Amino acid sequence: MKTNPTLSAARVDAVRRRVQTIARLNNGKFFLDMVNAPREEIRRYILKKLGPAAWDYHPKAGFLNQQFNRKTLLHRSVKLEKLDITDLLLYYGANPDIEENGRTIEHLAAAENNKL
Repeated sequence: MKTNPTLSAARVDAVRRRVQTIARLNNGKFFLDMVNAPREEIRRYILKKLGPAAWDYHPKAGFLNQQFNRKTLLHRSVKLEKLDITDLLLYYGANPDIEENGRTIEHLAAAENNKL
């Protein structure tokens, strides 16, 4: 008899949030928790949002600097230590000089002991 492994409640919740995040990205929504999606899904969303111009050159994606209650995607990715997402956002033009509570992402990374 084959048994299926059980997932912890925390793991089930993490999987549920990831699936919901991917679904929202696929529907064209832009939101703070999109940093929980896989890097490739976020990249695909950015390229779709930029349109055909993204293939010829890399325009600065100003929409990445949108603030949600004075928080940006870049700050969120640094806080969650998702440095691959941070790198992706910086590559497509997120502004590292935007401050959240008087601190830039460099300040956050130094406080959290992250390596940017």
